[in-house]
This record gives sequence, C-alpha cells and structure tokens, in this order.
Amino acid sequence: PVEGYVSGLTKTNGDSVSPHEKILTIIPDTREMVVYLFLDSSSIADVTCGGRVTLKYDSYPFQKYGVYQGIIKDIGRYPIDPSVIESSYGLKYSSPMYRITIQPDSNDVVYAQHLYLIPSGSHVHADILLDRKMLITWLLEPLIKFFKDNK
Repeated sequence: PVEGYVSGLTKTNGDSVSPHEKILTIIPDTREMVVYLFLDSSSIADVTCGGRVTLKYDSYPFQKYGVYQGIIKDIGRYPIDPSVIESSYGLKYSSPMYRITIQPDSNDVVYAQHLYLIPSGSHVHADILLDRKMLITWLLEPLIKFFKDNK
C-alpha cells in the first residue's frame, strides 16, 4: 500500500480495462522525489550507480531557472519493452530501454529567491556525466588516434 492521492483517473465505474493500461496514478504523500530515465543498450555500459546527472525540467525552462543535479540510485537489470513503457509512462520508444532511477539533490526549483515545487509527472531532460577530460585532450584525441592508426 502507498499513502498518497489519486491523479489522472482515466476510467469510471463500469468501464473495461486492458492489461497494462494505465488507469490512474497515485502521487505519494511524500516530498521524496525520483526521476526515471530510459536508456537504450548502447548507452547503458558506462552508467554507474552513484554517478552524477544534470537535470532540466520541462516545466521550468533551464534558460531561466537553471539546471539541477541528481545522483543515479538504481539501474534496471533488464530492458523494458517499448509497449510497457508507453502504457506505464506515456513515452514512445522503438526499442527496449533500461530504466534508470535518479534522486534529485533538491525537490524544488529556486528562482529569484523563491522555491517552486516541481509538479509530479513533469518531463525531464538529463545529461549523465560519464567521463571527465581536459578540453585539449578531447580536441586532440581524433588526431592522436589518426596518427596511431597510420603508423
């Protein structure tokens, strides 16, 4: 059981329901927010629990409200079928995806010394920090590889 309130009820008494059809959302009665990201198999190898993530909330454009940070708490062990993702989360993908759970550093957006609550169900764009390199290394890496391959 989960304490919370019902949101987004899509059916009424007597309506039929299909398997995997989303009929309601329970918004937990807690301020502990999580973000779910979906990654394909080509991106999952370098992602680790404890990794840092930059978050941009669609409800609060980052150009005005800034970007926020989070930490990777869980990485799904198995990919989820696109039809399940669509029925559960309303997102469309063409291939199976891994679900990544992110714990944001803050549950609020701060702007002009005011706190704004991030609405439940908000869409988020995220950048996962996979590696740190000096800019010069990143710029010269293709040249170094070219000369090594052509010896």
